[in-house]
Amino acid sequence: MQYWVYLRKKGEAELFCDSILDFIPKRIFDLMEVSQVPKKLGMCDHCNLDTCCHVMENIDEFTSRKLCPVLFYDVVKPRWKLSELT
Repeated sequence: MQYWVYLRKKGEAELFCDSILDFIPKRIFDLMEVSQVPKKLGMCDHCNLDTCCHVMENIDEFTSRKLCPVLFYDVVKPRWKLSELT
């Protein structure tokens, strides 16, 4: 799975692209999709990261989907921190 997100590094917005191995089942990422999180978990109403950049999963070269950064961070454990999101 390939994904991208904008991070704040030294006061500048920086595009961060990475990929992860397919050891996490696809259905887990389906539950992280922003259109699903409010319905399933009701988290977005109280999230202070709502105005920040979300994690974008590349589906193909023309399509991507928006994932909840909090859930993505908890599951994937990426190299960036939630506080770095722009």
